[in-house]
Amino acid sequence: MDITKQHIITTGNQATAHIAYKTNEVCAIYPITPSSEMSELVEEWSADQHENIFGGVPTVFEMQSEGGVAGALHGAVQTGSLATTFTASQGLLLMMPSMYKIAGELTPNVIHVATRSIATHALSICCDHGDIMAVRHTGYAFLGAATVQEAHDFALIAQAATLASRIPFVHFFDGFETSHKTTAIDVISDATITEMMDANLIAAHSERALNPNAPVLRGTSQGPDVFFQSREAVNSFYEGCPDMVQNQMNKFATLTGRQYKLFDYVGHPDAEQIIISMASSTEIIEETIKNLNAQGEKVGLIKVRLFRPFSGKHVLEALPKSCKSIAVLDRCKEPGATGEPLYLDIVQTLMSVTDTYTTLPKIVGGRYGLSSKALSPNMVVAVVENLKLENPKNNFTIGINDDVTHLSLHYTKEFHLEHTRLESDSDFANSLLGKLLAGKGNELPVSALPVDGTYETDTAKFAIRHSGDSLPIWDTDLCTQCGACSMACPQGAIRIKAYDNSYLKDAPNNFQSVKSIEADWEIDLLNYTVQVNPEQCTSCNNCVDACPAKALLMKSKSEQIEKETKNWKHFESIPEFDRNKIDSTKVSQQQLQEPLFKYSIGVDGCGEAPYLKLMSQLFGDRMLVANATGASSIFGGALPTTPWAKNAQGRGPAWSNSLFEDNAEFGLGYRLSLDQKEQQAKILLKKLKNELDYNLTHEMLTAKQRTEKEINQQRNRVKKLKAHLTTVAKVEAQQLLQIADSLVKQSVWIVGGDGWAYDIGYGGIDHVMASGKNVNILVLDNEVYSNTGGQMSKATPFGATAKFAARGKQKQKKDLGKLAMCYDDVFVAQVAIGADQEQTLKAFLEAESYDGPSIIIAYCHSPAHGIDKRNPSQYHRAAVASGQWLMYRNDPRRSAENLNPFQLDSQEPSIPIGDYLQMEKRFSKLFETNPENFKALIAGIQKQVNKKYAWYLDKGITSVVDKSVLVTV
Repeated sequence: MDITKQHIITTGNQATAHIAYKTNEVCAIYPITPSSEMSELVEEWSADQHENIFGGVPTVFEMQSEGGVAGALHGAVQTGSLATTFTASQGLLLMMPSMYKIAGELTPNVIHVATRSIATHALSICCDHGDIMAVRHTGYAFLGAATVQEAHDFALIAQAATLASRIPFVHFFDGFETSHKTTAIDVISDATITEMMDANLIAAHSERALNPNAPVLRGTSQGPDVFFQSREAVNSFYEGCPDMVQNQMNKFATLTGRQYKLFDYVGHPDAEQIIISMASSTEIIEETIKNLNAQGEKVGLIKVRLFRPFSGKHVLEALPKSCKSIAVLDRCKEPGATGEPLYLDIVQTLMSVTDTYTTLPKIVGGRYGLSSKALSPNMVVAVVENLKLENPKNNFTIGINDDVTHLSLHYTKEFHLEHTRLESDSDFANSLLGKLLAGKGNELPVSALPVDGTYETDTAKFAIRHSGDSLPIWDTDLCTQCGACSMACPQGAIRIKAYDNSYLKDAPNNFQSVKSIEADWEIDLLNYTVQVNPEQCTSCNNCVDACPAKALLMKSKSEQIEKETKNWKHFESIPEFDRNKIDSTKVSQQQLQEPLFKYSIGVDGCGEAPYLKLMSQLFGDRMLVANATGASSIFGGALPTTPWAKNAQGRGPAWSNSLFEDNAEFGLGYRLSLDQKEQQAKILLKKLKNELDYNLTHEMLTAKQRTEKEINQQRNRVKKLKAHLTTVAKVEAQQLLQIADSLVKQSVWIVGGDGWAYDIGYGGIDHVMASGKNVNILVLDNEVYSNTGGQMSKATPFGATAKFAARGKQKQKKDLGKLAMCYDDVFVAQVAIGADQEQTLKAFLEAESYDGPSIIIAYCHSPAHGIDKRNPSQYHRAAVASGQWLMYRNDPRRSAENLNPFQLDSQEPSIPIGDYLQMEKRFSKLFETNPENFKALIAGIQKQVNKKYAWYLDKGITSVVDKSVLVTV
């Protein structure tokens, strides 16, 4: 036994990563919450040249997606390496095809999973077992840990068992509840790890590697003559696996003193009621059972360690003969099934030995803990009490109030609620979202929730932020009415309005206004006001930073809030400016447009939100958004409130999130559907032409809808059409009435971050750009995976430190815009709103007006950059001035006018690249090298910047080919 015990304070992720790194040679990684920390740690250790138990430094490589990770993992183990990875939720599902292959080829490896809910009606980063249950049929073995110590120990036992059995393993533990739990553990020594890792088994794995010196063929194509038999040929390996795992557990106990069993029983020796569960829930169940037994009850618990291959023999060995009733708890839901997976396994096990029981125990199944819904002692008591009934409820739920299908068990409740201040809107406070915002989500019955995950928009206004200690106050004498402050505000909390004198009559005494200096409105003598919403301003200072005239000054919120609250209330009563009269090509006028993205829960000074807000101002009342999972989907779609809003007519962005990896395809589906509806509407319109006004029909069919005014004219036509259709007694009239709104131009926006666009979703983006369809792609380029903690992506620039790039990235940033321009029918723009608001505005307007695919790559400052977030524009400007970030637009329409489609909006670099890099802490590693190497390194980076600028400059000045000299056929 190892007597040199070392105790440390650690988390489940850290404890697992330690073993994985020590026992493997290759780690293919990709970030996903809550498993990302394991990937970050192994990358950092590899960068620091830490050795594994074999005396080598593991190769750690970031892939573009979890599917890519699984492919790389498959390749590594097939060529004889010990390889591993870390994942959760959708990430695990994306690995499924390769998992079937790895298991089918009996290739040892371990995938470490911090369990997390699968996105269904909604996304959740919290814990349940939906992910591991979804891949339980891949042929992998599943070993589940309940505590941080077990996660540490089972990581090693799984590694030893996969080598012994040749069956690949998923080692899983509960996301957050174990992965992020901090506790003291006994660290396994390198000597013990080495003892557990059988050198002969490692050698056997290596000998099975693909090798041209002893060539073999794997992954064949088979027909019905042998495929069936081949699948059955693995049976003996799975039959022998449970005993092999138990043998490794026994060996581990000899070395460490910690004994585990495949199914561990705790509780009364003559227990009559038994609960069967696995992972972290067993901790609270065990503690509750101890308490109940001390009060005279006879209750027990079986902790499931090895879920696959499932060993009925070992279950029966753990089950007391005194058992009268069993409750099997599953942390997942399988709609349409007769029961959840663990429950069905137990039922089958007991049914196979009915002859050994005089009276077979009653067996019921129940669901608990979806999306980290807590399992408390009083809930465990309710499960035990249910088992005592003559006819205990089966297929029950515990922890919720199911007033629809009445499957929930009643339990005594004790709540400790954290209340958030709401606006004085009693209707909202009593609504579903209002109760969620008040922290009453756990009280809500099933009937209160939407069955399909559909929620209201325009709700962020009810959540009062009151963060920060200062407010921007407007200096009317200095203001140039440029609109820059409003455009820069991530929250939409500072607005401008223009209006006539009638709205000044009842204004508060402190309400400020000046006469508009906009030339287009001189005849109207309009008043102009810049006003902040004090209840939503986060004091981020970005408006002050953006103001070229320094006409905003941050002042104490406590001294200003009463006055500014009254001013904002009056400001809201002023109508929105007539959009038909706004010249949206000028920032000064465009910012009068109402933002339909506002008051988000993103970080203060968020670099992504200004682009989303601008998009919503320009197109929001006719816009559909497909949002990739990531930071923008979390602050855009996390309950209880959303910043996506509606205008006074009830119109606004329709928003949905599918997945991380398929967002481009998801948005393309929008377009295909909308085009189909529009086409069908036009067909019906033509069929009904004799029933309708000729001029109205003709105008609707030929409307260009290129401007705001033309779109509104079409809306009015459709309104007249719908009114008339109600009087037409034809089936076609009713059909057209349902889809008539599709005759108004709708704008599809596919939105996501750089992790999606450059990595996991790039294949989809490429396919959508090649489709020729009228969709708009907005890439919010943070240059890191911001939502999962700041990991490197292909958008990360050379030299920048990030998680997965602890010593700084050693490759240049992928040039996504250059790749997009390989298609000559795609509008491509690269923008930086903090460097040039007018250029950004042009890009959005031109992209949306282009009848084909468009992509805008938008520079977003991020906390991961190591910058002063209160003054972000300096970094935008420096990135552009140094040539690190280029601004341009490539509009295919210009070719038809014999003009170069490419317009380089950036000037020649005016500052050395080193000056920019020194401004951001993420590049600090570059400046830690010795002076001689540093000089050469910076010179190399400057050379790359100059080369890139020269390429784009050449593209911008190249003359358009004279088509008259081309060879014709």
